[in-house]
Amino acid sequence: MYSTFGWSAVRSYDFSLDALIMYYSNSYFICIVIFLVTFTVRIALRKNWRHSFAANESDFKLRIANKSRSNSKDRDAGLVFFVFLMILIYYPLYNSKVGVTGLPGELPYRLSGAFHYFRAYIVPILLVLLLNRSKASGKVFVAVLIYSIIAGVAAASRFVGLLPLVLLAFHYFRAGRLFYVFSSCFSMLFVWFVVTTSRDLTFDGGTHNLLAVLQYSLTNISFVEIVSSLDLMSGRLSGAQQIVLVGQLRGNEECSNILRYVLGFGEVCSNTAGVVYGLDLSGTSYGIGLSLIPSIIISGSSLLDYYLPAVWVASLLLLAQFFYDRLVVVAGWHGFSGLYLFLSVLFLFLGQIMFLYYLNVFVACIFIVRFILLRKRWILGSNYAN
Repeated sequence: MYSTFGWSAVRSYDFSLDALIMYYSNSYFICIVIFLVTFTVRIALRKNWRHSFAANESDFKLRIANKSRSNSKDRDAGLVFFVFLMILIYYPLYNSKVGVTGLPGELPYRLSGAFHYFRAYIVPILLVLLLNRSKASGKVFVAVLIYSIIAGVAAASRFVGLLPLVLLAFHYFRAGRLFYVFSSCFSMLFVWFVVTTSRDLTFDGGTHNLLAVLQYSLTNISFVEIVSSLDLMSGRLSGAQQIVLVGQLRGNEECSNILRYVLGFGEVCSNTAGVVYGLDLSGTSYGIGLSLIPSIIISGSSLLDYYLPAVWVASLLLLAQFFYDRLVVVAGWHGFSGLYLFLSVLFLFLGQIMFLYYLNVFVACIFIVRFILLRKRWILGSNYAN
């Protein structure tokens, strides 16, 4: 799938196996530093966290069991109603190309983009709240699976399609329903293929009905496309293409903006598309960046240059873990904590650092508001008792 120009460009094909190993040794070194710092600090600060966490997990499973024996049918019905309400909303929006990734739509550009972010991040929060109130049943699995397929196709976004299933897998895992955990993971692969196939019609320049695109997507997944998609997924998850590229361009002067990058103010390269991929995107609003590990590699000329960025990444992981622990153990928000943890790791390693900072500020504000409300309730309770 690699070429010498464009999105899959690799600068040189004449590297030896030894050179390829050296390319990956840089990324392994960074990962080892991140792991050692995170693990050492985490063990040092562990204290009684494991006992509190285990107790809270037992409480969650007990609540799930009680819901299964009580009147949780209405709560399941609420989740199903919400899912199909969103599907009815997505139908006319897709036909008008509103909120579709890569298409301007009939609304002003920023409004269409705002709806995309609403569907990508706000709707999952609402879904988490409804999942926490529902039992871990097969009805919930079917409803969320249908939603994931339609939402992913309507947004032309694999992320939008996969995130609800990730949340569903978290929900079933906490409830101890391993069959549905594996079913959710398998469904993620299926949704990936469906959304990928739907792009044939979404981006062909024509006008298509959402139902027609769904029918096409479900009936035109070929074996060749599956193999090709698996190859693409493995390359993206391992960062193979970017690791080879940045290994060849390591220490480039135009990619020395590591401080600006880790603070979330921009990309590590002054012109990532031109320098790394050989693409001229001037005059367009489109941009392209590198993920976290490749960004650190290309910015440094020696292993010494990797230490401080790796320690900073470890600090961000520890912060994410701290907030996750507080959400689970202190607040008891299991569903939202899973969403927070997934988005934190995703934003960090995909290189969307500013999104990670926004997410942490949002969670910090939640804790501040919760603390104020609890303190106010305690003061009012004390006054009442007196």
